[in-house]
Amino acid sequence: MPAVVPRRRPKRKGQRTKKGPVEAKFELQDVGEMVATAPIKRGDCVLREKPQLCFVTETIRDFELEEKDYLVQNEVQKMSEENQALFHALSPCYAAGIADDNRMDPYPFLDRLLTHGFDGTTDGLEDGYPCICLSFTAARINHSCRPNVFSHYNDRQMLTFHAIRDIEVGDQLSVKYGPVNVYLPTSDRQAACEKISFNCRCER
Repeated sequence: MPAVVPRRRPKRKGQRTKKGPVEAKFELQDVGEMVATAPIKRGDCVLREKPQLCFVTETIRDFELEEKDYLVQNEVQKMSEENQALFHALSPCYAAGIADDNRMDPYPFLDRLLTHGFDGTTDGLEDGYPCICLSFTAARINHSCRPNVFSHYNDRQMLTFHAIRDIEVGDQLSVKYGPVNVYLPTSDRQAACEKISFNCRCER
């Protein structure tokens, strides 16, 4: 089983045809927020994006941190200069193996993937292999313990976001970050966030 999922996969018999682009109803602001620029109804598709990086979780699970970081770095170096700049503009905060915040991050490539990646499967289907994927636009969506969009992978491995309630113009789009159970008490949710070096400041 390869560790890296190819960016392009051959179309299989019976596979759905690629859907058209989604009308952008948001803008990315300088402060790193994704804000609605038009009313978004519950159930509307907000974003559909092909991952730039995708790694099979099971294959790299037993790798040393240095090996994982090198693997991500190798794939990033294959990107265009523009995409490499977008990758390095992401802030690493997962801190895989960092004990002191004042130290230089020893795994900058891996940390960016873990911080901004979304869980999925290689085929976007239930029988696919679990993987972690990174998409540059999706990486800008912030966390909320009361999110207004949710993410999933469709059958063409496109990272897709749909609104789970009506969103007004000016509202920030938000998702639930991976290990956080939004139904737990505040103290438990904050403890879960600390495990990924993330400080949850949600009012809920």
